[in-house]
Amino acid sequence: MYLIFMFAVLCSGAAILSMIFNRKFEETLSLWIFFIIFILYFYGISGELKRGVDIVIAIGIISAFLCCLYICINMKRFIRNILTPGFVMFILFFVVAWWAQRGRMLISWDEFTHWGLVVKNMQIFDALSNHPASTTVFKGYPPATALFEYFWIKVSKGYAEGNLYRAMNILYFSLMLPIFRNVRWKNPGIIVIRLILVLVLPLAFFQDFYTNILVDAILGVMFAGILINYYVNKMSAFKFIYISLALFTITITKASGFGLAIIAIVIISIDILLIQRKELMLYIKSDKIIHIIIRTVIVICPIIFTLISKLSWSNYLKVTKTDSSWNTSVIGFQSIKRLFTANAPDYQIETIKNFFYFLSDQILTNSIIRLSYIGWIALLLTISIILIKFVCIDGEKNRYKVVTVTILIGAIIYSASLLILYVFTFSVEEATHLASYSRYMSTYLLGALIFFVVVICLKEGTRDAKFKISCSMGILLSLLLIIKITPIADITLFAPSNSKNTVKMRQKFVPITKIKRPLKLKTDKMYIISVANNGYNYWVSRYLITPIRTNAPSTSSIGKPYYKGDIWTKDVDLKGWEEQLRSQYTYVYIFRTNDVFNKTYGKIFEGGIKSIKHDTLYYVQKKNGKVLLKMRK
Repeated sequence: MYLIFMFAVLCSGAAILSMIFNRKFEETLSLWIFFIIFILYFYGISGELKRGVDIVIAIGIISAFLCCLYICINMKRFIRNILTPGFVMFILFFVVAWWAQRGRMLISWDEFTHWGLVVKNMQIFDALSNHPASTTVFKGYPPATALFEYFWIKVSKGYAEGNLYRAMNILYFSLMLPIFRNVRWKNPGIIVIRLILVLVLPLAFFQDFYTNILVDAILGVMFAGILINYYVNKMSAFKFIYISLALFTITITKASGFGLAIIAIVIISIDILLIQRKELMLYIKSDKIIHIIIRTVIVICPIIFTLISKLSWSNYLKVTKTDSSWNTSVIGFQSIKRLFTANAPDYQIETIKNFFYFLSDQILTNSIIRLSYIGWIALLLTISIILIKFVCIDGEKNRYKVVTVTILIGAIIYSASLLILYVFTFSVEEATHLASYSRYMSTYLLGALIFFVVVICLKEGTRDAKFKISCSMGILLSLLLIIKITPIADITLFAPSNSKNTVKMRQKFVPITKIKRPLKLKTDKMYIISVANNGYNYWVSRYLITPIRTNAPSTSSIGKPYYKGDIWTKDVDLKGWEEQLRSQYTYVYIFRTNDVFNKTYGKIFEGGIKSIKHDTLYYVQKKNGKVLLKMRK
């Protein structure tokens, strides 16, 4: 039932915006979702997150009433703008999202370290991730997608992990719906081609796109959405309002989102200065001064909203004394200058060498035809040539030549920025191995790919009838030769079995969920032990035991390192661990143990070594300065 209500809220908000701006449903749905995030964000930083949900629902209900009223007044316009092929595609996408995520559970490492953990904490405390009692570690991460997932959870009135995936799926589909804006019912072939393109495009770089809630891919899609909206729409209030809210959202999606926002603004500014200056002046021009002022403000809103987003979050973190997600204070002219001298640390030089090697030799995705970053740039250039030479009419060719150049320059800037972050902000281990390189680099490439492909689809209809689907068909066939599309089958034909597999993978963690009830949030703190492990067991356990506080991520495996380079095991002797338990903890949970752990720490367990078991909770009894771990029945 809640899915029907969620569908109604999304549709009613998008429909009323469609009526206000006289735009099709497929153009306003993502704008409405941006608006939802905008409302929740400001209520969140003011400490009234749950009230923000109530406001959004109220707006949705009022919008539904206004839509009914509008149907009575102007049914033809309502049918023309709402009952479109794009609307039917959204219904289809919504059903797919429902079907694909039934019973699905989180299984990815980063979903437990932050992206799922943050939503669970938001749901429990009705507050942002830096709530004092929150178990999130990365409290300074921006919250945009988490806010939409939180909204979905609150509407459903229960915490089902499948709804996190549904929220991300619908966010993506809403961003891609404009590809159907110039499609008519009499062109079913075009509808099918574009539907397949929508499903396939993100799989070029993110094979787990539909079953993962990480934000790197959606950042690229938002970046593409901003540029698509700017380049395919004429100068209007809708165009600049959409771009403003999209830039606001991308900035508070992840720290790197601000960089993408700046690149998008630069690309748009260059186009305005070199190509669209006259059209902008015509839009601003009016006989009334007040209209000129209003339109001028609307034009600069994208910059204003980007700054508001960035500064409001930075100020919120400062006021709440929360560390930001990236410490960039160490980056400066002197530190960069040192890279070109003999005084640069060896690991930084090694990181730079590895980065340039990766550009041409590291395969980004395990596709049928395996391409590196440089390989994908070459492919994007090819697609842009198709756009310029075969799709654009003569008056547009120069414009798309300029945007191709600026997007490529943006790729260089984005890559250089990432390299700087690796060199100066990552740990030595992460920097030299270029941790998550493929994921980070794919963000920009996905955005560029979607931009060129969607613009080709929207522009080719302006040519003769025989040409209308030839380019998009050719690109689709080419992409199908490159991209593995088995994930589409996984979320459709095999969705039940795939969801069932995630449940099986989580089965071994079920025991910890059964001991959460007797623990008290305010007074209890649990020490989780999973020895000789890479940390995954700890993170899943921490997620499941939330909101109970636990030990730090690096302390779940204790004792002597089990192998050379074992960064997961902390060297703590019996006395040291006993002191930690005495001063900070009320419970110990043994997820996984071994003989080495048992022999080292068995003295403080009631019953000795024989009493230490997997999946068992122990109470920390403190008496006369001593600690005794008693098995909790």
